Amino acid sequence: MNFVTWLIFSVVALFVTLVLEVLLAMAVYVYLNLYHEELFGSLVGWAGTTLQSLREMLSESAPELATASNVSILGELAPKAFLLLVLGLFASGVIRFFAWMVRRIARTDDY
Repeated sequence: MNFVTWLIFSVVALFVTLVLEVLLAMAVYVYLNLYHEELFGSLVGWAGTTLQSLREMLSESAPELATASNVSILGELAPKAFLLLVLGLFASGVIRFFAWMVRRIARTDDY
């Protein structure tokens, strides 16, 4: 396989992986919201507590940046959006773990 073919394949594989990660995160989010309302509420509460802890930690460690960060990303993030980000992180980890396992199994030689 030449370099151009490998590069195209890598870009396409990366794009497909990113789309799968987003779809899996959204599917888990919607599933929890529709079918497990109590767990979803607990997770949203955890996300709110975590965001508040991040805000407090930032204001204690870097007070000059706290106002700017509250105006930018931390101020705009709601607990549900943060929960979706965390679910996306876990979805990414799961998909990349399975992709790694498939590559590893496919690479093993019969001894």
